[in-house]
Amino acid sequence: MGKDLEIAGYTVLPLRLPPAESKRAKPATHYLYLRPHEPRIPDADTPRSLFVVNVPIDTTELHLRHLFGSQLAAGRVERVHFEAVPTKKKGGMTTAHSMVANVSKSKKRKRVTVDELQNQLDDVALPSTWDRELQKSGAHAVVVFVDKPSMEASVKAAKKAGKKKDGEIVWGEGLEDRLPQLGLQRYLSHEEARYPPRAELLRTVNDFMTMFEAVSEARRKEQALRAQEPDEDGFITVTSGPKLTSVAHEDEARELIEKQKQKSQGLEDFYRFQSREKRKERQNKLLKKFDEDKKKLEEMKKRKGKIRPSLSSPAPSTSTATPSILPRPRLHPLKAGSTKETTVINHVDKTILIINRRHAKKFSSAFDDQVQQESERGYESFKEVAKDIEGLVDILWVTGTPSLQIPYLISLAVYINTYLPEYPFSPKATFRLLKKLDSVFASLLTGEDADSGAPLPGFESRRNVVSMTEKVRIQSIAETCRVAVVEAREQVDGPDDEDEDDISDDEDDMDDVFSTDDYAAPRRWEMETARVYEKTIQLLGDELGKAGEFCDTNLAPGDVCQAEPSE
Repeated sequence: MGKDLEIAGYTVLPLRLPPAESKRAKPATHYLYLRPHEPRIPDADTPRSLFVVNVPIDTTELHLRHLFGSQLAAGRVERVHFEAVPTKKKGGMTTAHSMVANVSKSKKRKRVTVDELQNQLDDVALPSTWDRELQKSGAHAVVVFVDKPSMEASVKAAKKAGKKKDGEIVWGEGLEDRLPQLGLQRYLSHEEARYPPRAELLRTVNDFMTMFEAVSEARRKEQALRAQEPDEDGFITVTSGPKLTSVAHEDEARELIEKQKQKSQGLEDFYRFQSREKRKERQNKLLKKFDEDKKKLEEMKKRKGKIRPSLSSPAPSTSTATPSILPRPRLHPLKAGSTKETTVINHVDKTILIINRRHAKKFSSAFDDQVQQESERGYESFKEVAKDIEGLVDILWVTGTPSLQIPYLISLAVYINTYLPEYPFSPKATFRLLKKLDSVFASLLTGEDADSGAPLPGFESRRNVVSMTEKVRIQSIAETCRVAVVEAREQVDGPDDEDEDDISDDEDDMDDVFSTDDYAAPRRWEMETARVYEKTIQLLGDELGKAGEFCDTNLAPGDVCQAEPSE
């Protein structure tokens, strides 16, 4: 052949098969396909390996060594890996006696693990009944040479041999006496090997039992060490020997307990009656506090007094504490980077994205799409916007984590200022949401609940958690919101709707608690407009005014200025 035979990057090497004993048999040519080995995950042996495809069914490692080392005279073969034959690490398989002997001889040797002993146990097998393995048709093999030059020389020699006439290389020539015979003699040997000598069987069984005892002893020692380790709570469970399960069973039991704990979390309000009872209990507490505050207001009206903020703490007899409109937060903040913190962040980000999408759909053709679910349609009124934002405010407040509350609450307040002018004015839902945000910001600025006076989690080490930059932003948001509310009310034609539907059944009770019936109907919302961010603006007005008067203009971000006391 004048040209190199190549197919899809493979070098073609023609081989002449040995002549058959039959007189009618014709000469046959077999083709090998070679190329450098290029696995998906290369290793140290890859550069000196050759990938051989379509090996004959009678191929052995001796055949390939003879082909590349003698017939092609190109390079020495170190080892051969055939298809579907598991490879073993260097060093080969050791017997049970050698393994146990090595452990007993060297005390400094690294302790043999259970997995290593189990692998040795799996390698112990009965003698094979076949004296020679056959390959399946079209099988492949990986030939590892002693070095890369030997592999490259073998490829060149194969290309050179392919240019010659067919029949130059005879497959297995000169190996007839070095390999077990095929044909009838193969099956005669197989029939004889099916009944090995008793001594050989006894040796195999002894090796297996020796290794089995070594594995059992190693498991017992490892199990004893595991039993002395304390659990997650720091306790060591003492049990009798027969009741001890294996290490695998202990791991399964521990995983099952952890799964049960995870499943039980968050199921306190799984049933409707549980949430209903908690809601009623919370409403009863609020109504009870409302009755107490109502009596105090009646006493003050009889004296024709006015409620005015005072710099000094009020006397216990004239306390004006009101029930908190915020849910009770956690006792401790969420740990930074914990699973709970990640879950809260993902939920808040997802809900904010849904709010933005529903707001955008209000001004697009998707607003009239009746096929979409209610939670995916565009907002019809600001009442729906306030409901979704108020849910996020409650979730952020329950976390008790200032590092999450401050940035997210500022962002939600900005969304309110942006969305409010674009919807018809909904006074009840709007003032309820703004009253809650006012309490939230006032509480974060003082480090305690603005309504109940209870200390907030996360403020134990330092009182001033809100930075000066964030305080300036909050003040700007509050002042902008007051203007937006006034402008939204001025755009409403006719008197305010006093009979507006509540967002939920809970708002009926909450509205009774946080509104005053003594206002005349036409002036009710005017008074609420004047109270928008009342506490927040009062706190920030005093603090930022003092900061501008006494503090250095080069104050670092996050530092809080302490005003000098006046004499």
